[in-house]
Amino acid sequence: MIQISQAQLDVFMARAEVDFLCKLGSQLRDRSPALFKGLSDGGMLDVCRAITERARGYGLTWESTLAGFAYLMADLSPNWDSDDKIHAQLSLQRVAADRVFGRLPGAMPPEAWTRAQTLASGAGWFLPVPLPWGATRARVSQALPAALRQAGPLSPNDAEHATDAGAHHARAAGVEGEDGIFLAAVAAARCGEAAMPSVLDAAGWPRSGAGTPVDAGSGQRAAGLRGWLREVAKLWV
Repeated sequence: MIQISQAQLDVFMARAEVDFLCKLGSQLRDRSPALFKGLSDGGMLDVCRAITERARGYGLTWESTLAGFAYLMADLSPNWDSDDKIHAQLSLQRVAADRVFGRLPGAMPPEAWTRAQTLASGAGWFLPVPLPWGATRARVSQALPAALRQAGPLSPNDAEHATDAGAHHARAAGVEGEDGIFLAAVAAARCGEAAMPSVLDAAGWPRSGAGTPVDAGSGQRAAGLRGWLREVAKLWV
């Protein structure tokens, strides 16, 4: 009779988990090649691990629902589950989580999905489990250490300082929303405050000590800084 020890079973399960994460990463790259351009295989593995940890925080266990959760992060918004109605539905305890997830399309009104897309923020890829609520700065500060893991460790104190700097620069440039503050905070943490003027110039952000009115160019400025961080700083955010 073949006997499997607990240690052997643990090895098998760990290997199966890595295989699943690699398969999920490959599917995400095929689905959204531009989104994951420049992200190393190791970085992709980290992203998939963070995604599945977040999904399992809601009780999801099936590979199909874990993959579906990941697809919504890539297709709709990395923090799509931060919409109040969607989060409440995912958090239901009286029904098996995987079945709740399967019923989401019919259970949510169209405006919930619209709000989820409007809330889109790159910080959503790096938020801890459970999903934190509260002020934008607190969420950005919590996301920064994971976002900067590629460049080295970041202490909570340094994350708070970088978030304050990012919020200041975003406000001065007329960039609104969590995504712009997050990107500016990443730049401040990665490059240092002294380098921020040249970084933001390269990304096409206006400089104004008195503040620049928020306008339709806010999203374009965020996209410009994200492009600079990916191409020049080699950070996938």
